[in-house]
Amino acid sequence: MSSNDITNSESTLISIAKWGLLTVKIPGYFPISVSTSSMKILTYSKLEKRQYLSFSYCSGAALYVIILSTLLSCWDLIFFARQSSFHKYLKARGPTEIYAYTLMLATSSMLGVYVQIFGLRKASKFLKYWEDTCTIFDQLQTKLGLNLGTLERFNSIENSIRNSFAALIIPILIHVLIDYGYRITDSILHEDGTNEDTQLAIGLGVWTFFSLSGSGISVWMTFFIQFYTACLYTVGNSLREISVDRFSTPGEALSRKSSNFSGEDELFTRMILQQRHPVPKSNNQGEKRVAKVDIETTLETCLSLFQSILGGISNFNSFFGVILIFEISACVLNLLVYLFFALVWLGRGEIGLLMETVVPIYIYGKELYDVGSFSEELTSAAESVVKSLGQNLPLDTLSPHMHLKLQMLSTQILTNPPAISAKQFFVINRGLVTAVLSGLATFLVVLVQFRDADSTATSAG
Repeated sequence: MSSNDITNSESTLISIAKWGLLTVKIPGYFPISVSTSSMKILTYSKLEKRQYLSFSYCSGAALYVIILSTLLSCWDLIFFARQSSFHKYLKARGPTEIYAYTLMLATSSMLGVYVQIFGLRKASKFLKYWEDTCTIFDQLQTKLGLNLGTLERFNSIENSIRNSFAALIIPILIHVLIDYGYRITDSILHEDGTNEDTQLAIGLGVWTFFSLSGSGISVWMTFFIQFYTACLYTVGNSLREISVDRFSTPGEALSRKSSNFSGEDELFTRMILQQRHPVPKSNNQGEKRVAKVDIETTLETCLSLFQSILGGISNFNSFFGVILIFEISACVLNLLVYLFFALVWLGRGEIGLLMETVVPIYIYGKELYDVGSFSEELTSAAESVVKSLGQNLPLDTLSPHMHLKLQMLSTQILTNPPAISAKQFFVINRGLVTAVLSGLATFLVVLVQFRDADSTATSAG
């Protein structure tokens, strides 16, 4: 495939990731701008517009982040220090409810400001990481001779990110417009309403929108996770396309008897069988040598691409690791607090307040589930590559050097499978979701017991 047949890698990736990029630009995370340049194609003697990511402290995206971060921080200070309506609300509640409410506000506010500052400080580093991601994409296209932008698996990423964007922003807008729109209207029309009540409702509405939309950072991260997953599956498909029948031999037929094994175990088993049952020499040695060179060239290419993808996953863990720690922690804390208030308001029969917790619980629950599910799929995709090696390769045609490479790769995946981790503190997968749900149930019981103790103490007083 010629270079003119391959779509510009960065432009293609930006097109796939545009909804994820928009998702993080709304709350002011990662102030990256999409720029356009024109490049002359000599073959066609015309200009082609190509997109690329850029960053400057003087850009509109960076100024938007700085202004938004300043306004939200100032509003937080004013809200905690001067809003008498908020203070009256706290005085009417017990210590446990005050603790939960303050924890929710502080966690959401600090996380938003942290990620905004992180995005500004690490913007240049992110561009380097983005460049490495584009390099992996370009290598897949050039070495495998594919236009990845036309493959269904890569097109599905754009659809997935777009659906995640809609599933995040639309419920938040509905929640804010109905809940805080009603409060604003009520404070204006009600005789007992004050300007402070109106200001509080407006401020809380804006704060809630940006606080919940901050979960969009998970949509941006899952774009990269899905990208690496698609790359791994593409390499696996290339390995499966190697024709086993063309190179079948009696020794290979014996190897296929190990069909009860899979993945890494099967690869080891087939290698042992090859050693125990030597392959009879072929009469057509010339054809055999050509086949061997062809197989090993394809394998070298696929293994090289596989290692590049593993390097990209490692870079992802390095760059997004700290954000993952704070994001998962904030997600769990907010789920705990909103579930606690849902139980409290359900017990009081306050259905209106109970409905206010539905969207936040959905947002944070979906965020946790999506990150865990996509991360689990990435690990499965890496294991499928090794499984392709164990099931489809004509091992009798491979050189001892290639056998050693395959054994080393199999050992690497078996002992340390690729995974999304938060700075090695914990691995993110579906098991994490289960552990979080178990922990939430325990802490909910504790909070409800403390809250009941508060009610008993108030009644006795």
